[in-house]
Amino acid sequence: MEKATLFRGLRTYREKSGRFTYVNQPLLDLLQKTSAEALGKNFFDLDYPTDLATTLQKQIQQVIETHQPLKDETPYTSTFGMRAYEYIFVPLLGLNGMVEAVAGVTRDITDRKQIEATVKASNERLKLLSEVANDLLLNEDPKVFLASLFEKVSTYLGLEVYFNYLFQEDQQRLQLHTHGGISEDVALSAKFLELGQGVGGYIVQHRQPAIVENALSTTDPLAVSLQLIGIRAYASHPLIVGDRVLGTLGLGTRQRDYFKSDELDLMQTVANQVAAALERSRLLAELQARAEALDQTNRIKDEFLAVLSHELRTPLNPILGWSKLLQGGKLNAEKTNIAIATIERNAQIQVQLIDDLLDISRILSGKMSLSASPIDLSAVICAALATVRLAAEAKLIQIHPTVSPVLGVVVGDAGRLQQVVWNLLSNAIKFTPIGGQVTIALSQAENHAQIQITDTGKGIRADFLPYVFEHFRQEDGATTRKFGGLGLGLAIVRQIVEMHGGTVTVVSPGVGLGATFTVQIPLTPQLTEAPTLDQSPVKDSDLSGIHILVVDDQTDSQEFIAFVLEQHGAIITAVASGTDALQAIAQSIPNIIISDIGMPEMDGYMLMRQIRALGLEQGGQIPAIALTAYAGELDQQQAIAAGFQRHVTKPIDPEVLVAIVVEMRTCMLFP
Repeated sequence: MEKATLFRGLRTYREKSGRFTYVNQPLLDLLQKTSAEALGKNFFDLDYPTDLATTLQKQIQQVIETHQPLKDETPYTSTFGMRAYEYIFVPLLGLNGMVEAVAGVTRDITDRKQIEATVKASNERLKLLSEVANDLLLNEDPKVFLASLFEKVSTYLGLEVYFNYLFQEDQQRLQLHTHGGISEDVALSAKFLELGQGVGGYIVQHRQPAIVENALSTTDPLAVSLQLIGIRAYASHPLIVGDRVLGTLGLGTRQRDYFKSDELDLMQTVANQVAAALERSRLLAELQARAEALDQTNRIKDEFLAVLSHELRTPLNPILGWSKLLQGGKLNAEKTNIAIATIERNAQIQVQLIDDLLDISRILSGKMSLSASPIDLSAVICAALATVRLAAEAKLIQIHPTVSPVLGVVVGDAGRLQQVVWNLLSNAIKFTPIGGQVTIALSQAENHAQIQITDTGKGIRADFLPYVFEHFRQEDGATTRKFGGLGLGLAIVRQIVEMHGGTVTVVSPGVGLGATFTVQIPLTPQLTEAPTLDQSPVKDSDLSGIHILVVDDQTDSQEFIAFVLEQHGAIITAVASGTDALQAIAQSIPNIIISDIGMPEMDGYMLMRQIRALGLEQGGQIPAIALTAYAGELDQQQAIAAGFQRHVTKPIDPEVLVAIVVEMRTCMLFP
């Protein structure tokens, strides 16, 4: 309701004129006066606050002097409490144009002011949250920006203290990241919080906010640490995204004991924004790391394929070249021997490359297996030394073996461990210059057998040491590299050693200073006699009278197998397809079948299944060997499942082929 007044005769402020000539009832109710008590009085007489009365008198004087209305507002305390009022002074002019009186109208605007204050506060809050969100989004690493963000939030809320902890998931503890309003000594003492320790540790453990008010007088256990630094009210919120706790945000004050609900809401909103920004930053960093790793993998793959092509093609050059010269028939005896030796050496290089690729394939698919038995490691080392001795002599490299007594034996795969030693020795010889030295020592390190190989070679860069045992990784993959290889050998070494429960490590003082590889394999206490690798060769290689059916669509391979077996007295029937093999069996049942797998129309698996479907009298139980270039673990399983007794991979040494046939005869697989 509007409250009206009428002032008359106000001429100057000093005269303190401007007395009420009319007052309506609402204004009288506000002043708690009767009409008789108010009329003829001015603001001072009616007990208005001196400052307000002075201001009102001046404003009335201004209206009289300017002949212009004036509008203003002021707070006023009455029996209705503290309220906000808007008032207007309007000049009333006489016939002579002079101001005869000033009319005043007052209106209660408390509700409107409260709405305006609420809207203003809401706008300021939205502005703050918008700035916070914008700053978090614009910063690639929000952790760098958190200190200034919390300073801004603290200032807005009128708080002096803040703590920001980040959760170390691997150590299950909190670390103070940024803080304000505390001394460095306090920050140092609160640098780490275990789960359940302090307010921060409590909220991470329980995954919910903790509000401690009236902290200086409460008995709440969470208030103990706050009391030590004089904090009266403290609120801590967890930074959570989904199920992950990223840290905490704590805000406190030494000036008051309680928080308003809207302040707590703001803290929660800021905590949510910070948590989302931290998680976004983590995901971006993770994606970037994955992208870099993918780029690195693609680069390594491209380098590996280039090296693979180079390493496979390089041995072909002397093989094909010397083969052409041999076919020409113009080489003397000495050159013929050189040609044959060169062809054999380079073929063996290709075989080793293919074996490495197959081993890596088995490793990556988890299908590499071991044949475990007690092993004499000194015999393993001797066998590996015999294999690399010629390569060492060619470079005038001296190998110094040292074997110390070992209490206990190693249980494992002798062939695979020989592969480990051979690989490490080959690397040492390859990377050691002419006239260098290589040492290999067998000793005992606590409950492990230790093989240590040291060379005086090119050494390994410090930045490459962590990647030495990774597959497809080479220190130098350029076309100008000095040393060949696929970069697979050491990855195979690590896998074999770890499958034996052991470890392999490498140290190098630096480039040009050599390297030392150390292999440790667990020892067993049993003093079981360990077999050696030296197995007596099969002395009886006579295959006289044995009828063997050879099935291979590759003429060169077929003729080679037939020739080798005929040299040892076997009777050979050679065919180029599965269909021809079935026809040959129908005419004469052989004692054994040696068949390729990859053939057109009917492969070796199909052929063997059809043979096994025959009756006993038709040859359904003929022993069979799969001789194939399909050398994987799955290929072996498929061959056995199809009905083959043995799975042998190409290329095969002639003596080994004969030995396998003799072994089958010895085992009475055929008469």
